[in-house]
Amino acid sequence: MANNRLKDLNDYVLEHIGYKPLSNGIKPVHIANGLFRYVLGEYYKLDALNKWAKRFKDGKEIHSAQEIKEEFREILDDDMTEEDINELRTYIGMLLNADKGAQPSVKYSALTMSSKTQVGGIVQNEFEMPVFLYRILNTPLENEISPVIRTIKDSLSDENDEISRFLSLLTTKVESRSINDLDSLSELSGVELKIRESYDRLLLNSMGENKLLLLERLIIFGCFSILYHLGSKILDYDDSISTHNPIVLDANIGDETIQRASQESLLLTRINIESLYEKILENFFEKEGVIKTKEDVINAINEFSIEVKEENVNPHKELEELFSGYYQQTGRLLESFARAIRIIMYTRVLKTDDPPKTYVSLAKRINLVFGRSKKRFISDPNILEILILAALNKGENLTLSEFGQRIWDEFGIIIGANPEKDVDILRKYNISENTPGDLHNSLSINSDGISEMYISMGYAKKYADGVIIFGL
Repeated sequence: MANNRLKDLNDYVLEHIGYKPLSNGIKPVHIANGLFRYVLGEYYKLDALNKWAKRFKDGKEIHSAQEIKEEFREILDDDMTEEDINELRTYIGMLLNADKGAQPSVKYSALTMSSKTQVGGIVQNEFEMPVFLYRILNTPLENEISPVIRTIKDSLSDENDEISRFLSLLTTKVESRSINDLDSLSELSGVELKIRESYDRLLLNSMGENKLLLLERLIIFGCFSILYHLGSKILDYDDSISTHNPIVLDANIGDETIQRASQESLLLTRINIESLYEKILENFFEKEGVIKTKEDVINAINEFSIEVKEENVNPHKELEELFSGYYQQTGRLLESFARAIRIIMYTRVLKTDDPPKTYVSLAKRINLVFGRSKKRFISDPNILEILILAALNKGENLTLSEFGQRIWDEFGIIIGANPEKDVDILRKYNISENTPGDLHNSLSINSDGISEMYISMGYAKKYADGVIIFGL
């Protein structure tokens, strides 16, 4: 590794995660822009579209209507007034900046896309997440890449939708630029394999849908897949963890017991993400075989090049004290060293959002997580629909109990469909110990609430004998 070993260690961890979860500014539109770009193998110069989509910054107009009229004189009617232009800019902004991804500078912008001519170059807030998803989809499974790739390509090449027709005049100014293709993964296994299988199932169950709805589903599930991967990847590194980290979906019926259980499960997810970071580091030190004693750790810390902006801060001493404290508590050398490195990395060196904060931010953006001080997993109808489409096969009919088991097996999600089993799972993670009231009863009520949501969407039916059947 290079001289700046501490940052090199961080890069090593992120490389093994597969992307860089380092910002709370990551939005679904950034992931869409990147994934679509890699699927198409090209991107477009978006200067013209961006000028129309992003009119204001901090309340001040970036480009006046007069400037717009002058630059686009060739495609505007001669009798268009500045008022007409500003009205048109408002509509275009509503279409292309629906996800609030447009920025004054086009190099940071990601537009809401309906066709290939709205797909731009790489932007900072992608953080390699689209690369991760593309590689999963582009890796052959039973000698075939995912049909999702062809579907996205065909959908983006179809410019007959309302938005593309509306923007047809502006897209004449857009320039295509080719990109290099990405490598596939050597193989799909573990969490990545489960994501791929679910992605293909979601597509199969969504065929025939409106193009824009289909693209939205594929991107929202892509965001969910990243969250699922980040929260579950520890399973591939730690043999002591044998089951999913439970995600308790709150049916939003005001049950305090479920709310607390959901909050606890989110906290547990964040801890698991921290543990993933540490476990990757710990495995690296084990393979390296250099650090075997406490003195080896102290020597390694002293050799680190650590630059911090704060005055009167001794990062080497702080790192050594963190390690010594954890080591005294646990007696586990490499685990303590890895944990100390993680903390000093994100509090003193990088000063970015750490992976757990990134998880919560992206989860909130797709309505999987809700709340400010007491955040929890919630049952958003859009997420519920995508989950059932990604978990069930066409023609399957599952009871409530079977459906609850299926989404636990696929995604580690608990809705309360099997209260006794669910309580046992939550007890294993000490979640049941911190909830008020009767958790068993609350889980049962929670599953009824989620079932009613699926019934209202047409994915479940309740019969006269009270049995609920889920199907597509």
